Amino acid sequence: MSIMYPIKRTFEKSRAENKIIMVLPEFVTTLFYAVSISSEGQGVDDLVLTKSFDNAEMCVTISPNLNLVEFPEFNVLTIRGRDILKIIPENSGVIVVYENGADYLTSKQVALFKQVID
Repeated sequence: MSIMYPIKRTFEKSRAENKIIMVLPEFVTTLFYAVSISSEGQGVDDLVLTKSFDNAEMCVTISPNLNLVEFPEFNVLTIRGRDILKIIPENSGVIVVYENGADYLTSKQVALFKQVID
Protein backbone atom coordinates (compact mmCIF):
# COMPACT_ATOMS: atom_id res chain seq x y z
CA MET A 1 0.00 0.00 0.00
CA SER A 2 1.38 3.40 -0.92
CA ILE A 3 1.05 6.42 1.30
CA MET A 4 -0.11 9.73 -0.15
CA TYR A 5 2.29 12.14 1.53
CA PRO A 6 1.30 15.82 1.49
CA ILE A 7 4.51 16.62 -0.43
CA LYS A 8 3.61 14.07 -3.12
CA ARG A 9 0.09 15.48 -3.40
CA THR A 10 1.56 18.97 -3.77
CA PHE A 11 3.89 17.83 -6.56
CA GLU A 12 0.90 16.32 -8.38
CA LYS A 13 -1.06 19.57 -8.10
CA SER A 14 1.91 21.60 -9.29
CA ARG A 15 2.31 19.38 -12.36
CA ALA A 16 -1.41 19.68 -13.16
CA GLU A 17 -1.11 23.47 -13.09
CA ASN A 18 2.43 23.55 -14.51
CA LYS A 19 3.61 25.71 -11.56
CA ILE A 20 6.54 24.13 -9.71
CA ILE A 21 6.65 27.06 -7.29
CA MET A 22 3.47 25.64 -5.71
CA VAL A 23 5.67 22.93 -4.16
CA LEU A 24 7.82 25.40 -2.20
CA PRO A 25 5.59 26.02 0.88
CA GLU A 26 5.10 22.29 1.49
CA PHE A 27 8.72 21.44 0.65
CA VAL A 28 10.28 23.87 3.15
CA THR A 29 8.16 22.60 6.05
CA THR A 30 8.33 18.86 5.32
CA LEU A 31 10.59 16.72 7.48
CA PHE A 32 12.71 14.56 5.17
CA TYR A 33 15.33 11.90 5.57
CA ALA A 34 18.42 12.50 3.44
CA VAL A 35 21.16 10.09 2.43
CA SER A 36 24.28 11.32 4.20
CA ILE A 37 27.94 10.56 4.65
CA SER A 38 27.89 11.80 8.24
CA SER A 39 25.43 11.14 11.03
CA GLU A 40 26.54 14.29 12.82
CA GLY A 41 26.55 17.27 10.52
CA GLN A 42 24.14 19.12 8.34
CA GLY A 43 26.56 20.69 5.92
CA VAL A 44 27.09 20.58 2.20
CA ASP A 45 29.77 17.91 2.59
CA ASP A 46 27.37 15.61 4.43
CA LEU A 47 24.90 14.99 1.61
CA VAL A 48 25.48 12.09 -0.76
CA LEU A 49 25.29 13.13 -4.40
CA THR A 50 24.21 10.70 -7.10
CA LYS A 51 23.51 11.10 -10.80
CA SER A 52 20.03 12.19 -11.79
CA PHE A 53 17.71 9.89 -13.74
CA ASP A 54 19.02 11.19 -17.06
CA ASN A 55 22.62 11.59 -15.85
CA ALA A 56 22.40 15.31 -16.64
CA GLU A 57 23.24 16.55 -13.15
CA MET A 58 24.07 15.45 -9.64
CA CYS A 59 21.32 15.27 -7.04
CA VAL A 60 20.52 14.64 -3.40
CA THR A 61 18.16 11.79 -2.48
CA ILE A 62 15.53 12.46 0.18
CA SER A 63 12.29 10.89 1.33
CA PRO A 64 9.49 11.49 3.83
CA ASN A 65 9.93 7.77 4.66
CA LEU A 66 13.11 6.79 6.53
CA ASN A 67 13.00 3.20 5.25
CA LEU A 68 13.43 4.33 1.65
CA VAL A 69 16.79 6.05 2.21
CA GLU A 70 18.49 3.64 4.61
CA PHE A 71 21.55 2.03 3.07
CA PRO A 72 24.20 0.07 5.00
CA GLU A 73 27.07 2.17 3.67
CA PHE A 74 25.48 5.56 4.43
CA ASN A 75 23.91 7.47 7.27
CA VAL A 76 20.64 9.37 7.28
CA LEU A 77 20.05 13.00 8.22
CA THR A 78 16.65 14.10 9.49
CA ILE A 79 16.20 17.51 7.93
CA ARG A 80 13.50 19.97 6.88
CA GLY A 81 13.22 20.99 3.25
CA ARG A 82 14.22 24.57 4.09
CA ASP A 83 17.51 23.31 5.53
CA ILE A 84 18.14 21.11 2.50
CA LEU A 85 17.89 24.21 0.34
CA LYS A 86 20.44 25.95 2.55
CA ILE A 87 23.08 23.21 2.30
CA ILE A 88 22.54 21.58 -1.09
CA PRO A 89 25.52 22.05 -3.40
CA GLU A 90 25.06 24.52 -6.23
CA ASN A 91 23.86 23.01 -9.52
CA SER A 92 22.36 19.98 -7.76
CA GLY A 93 18.85 18.59 -8.07
CA VAL A 94 16.69 16.76 -5.53
CA ILE A 95 15.04 13.35 -5.86
CA VAL A 96 12.12 12.86 -3.47
CA VAL A 97 11.56 9.11 -3.19
CA TYR A 98 8.26 7.42 -2.30
CA GLU A 99 7.22 3.77 -2.08
CA ASN A 100 5.71 3.95 -5.55
CA GLY A 101 7.83 6.47 -7.42
CA ALA A 102 9.64 9.75 -7.08
CA ASP A 103 9.49 13.45 -7.82
CA TYR A 104 12.42 15.45 -9.09
CA LEU A 105 13.48 19.05 -8.66
CA THR A 106 16.06 20.10 -11.24
CA SER A 107 19.01 22.23 -10.25
CA LYS A 108 17.27 25.21 -11.89
CA GLN A 109 14.15 24.61 -9.80
CA VAL A 110 16.26 24.26 -6.64
CA ALA A 111 17.99 27.56 -7.50
CA LEU A 112 14.56 29.21 -7.91
CA PHE A 113 13.43 27.87 -4.52
CA LYS A 114 16.66 29.13 -2.89
CA GLN A 115 16.15 32.55 -4.44
CA VAL A 116 12.57 32.79 -3.19
CA ILE A 117 13.38 31.83 0.42
CA ASP A 118 16.41 34.14 0.70
